[in-house]
Amino acid sequence: MNISPSPSIPECPDDDLLDFGKVAEKLGNVSVRTVRRLIAGGDLPNPVYVLSSPRLYRSDVVRFLPKNSHPV
Repeated sequence: MNISPSPSIPECPDDDLLDFGKVAEKLGNVSVRTVRRLIAGGDLPNPVYVLSSPRLYRSDVVRFLPKNSHPV
């Protein structure tokens, strides 16, 4: 059996896992579909599944924000 490593390892062991709805809010109220597109495009890491629910580490979302924020 070949088990691949976790797509992203959190920097902090008690890093929160966010569902796609919360990730969408953190990214500026984008749609959940946009979150899925960012994952598919490689901009965000592959999700971690808790039971059958996809989640992203908060640190991965926070790391994504400064690189992609636009001045108002």
